[in-house]
Amino acid sequence: MYYCKKCCVKIVGHKTCCPLCQGRLSGEPIPNVFPDIPARRVSFTLMTRIGSFAYATFMIVLGALLLIPGGPREILPLLAAAGTLVWVDFMAFMYYRGDIIKAVTIEIYLGMLICLVIDYLTKGGGWALSFVLPACFPVLVLVAVLLGVGQGLYLNEFLVYLATDILLSLLQIVPVLTGLNPRPVPAVICMALMLVLTAGMVIFRFRDLRTALEKLFNM
Repeated sequence: MYYCKKCCVKIVGHKTCCPLCQGRLSGEPIPNVFPDIPARRVSFTLMTRIGSFAYATFMIVLGALLLIPGGPREILPLLAAAGTLVWVDFMAFMYYRGDIIKAVTIEIYLGMLICLVIDYLTKGGGWALSFVLPACFPVLVLVAVLLGVGQGLYLNEFLVYLATDILLSLLQIVPVLTGLNPRPVPAVICMALMLVLTAGMVIFRFRDLRTALEKLFNM
């Protein structure tokens, strides 16, 4: 046990100097009788509270700017909508953090929604429909495949994500036919690729597809 001659105290544990006078110690150290308590990790509840507090602060600041004469009132609705979607995006990721494929999928879908809202509010000319959606759906499929293979999952365990992405991607036909998509070529190419993938799944992986659908609908 360490001993400080100046303070006349015995010291337990590993110390380089006396904690009272900072003087030199004599003797040999002995193990600490108290167990080492690991540092507390940030909990899920704390993270969600921090995110919610940041969102509330952001909305309060926007409300204050709305009351200031001559403030940037034109962009405040856009900022409020974007901030709300980012908060929802964060909360969804925290909730589904245990399922990385589902979490990333929801993140991308919410990102697509944010782009659509920004495009609509800013009257951007349909860039989200023309380019963002056609680019994101193939990315969703690629992400599901890479994460599924990376986690060592069987195809039927993540095939439902592929089927959902393909189904939703085909909904792009609505803005193409109604003229809401001013530049439909990327959307048409995207849907064609998804249909090719669907044909491959049905022809080569029909059993896996059926198993995934049965699992999804509890059949």
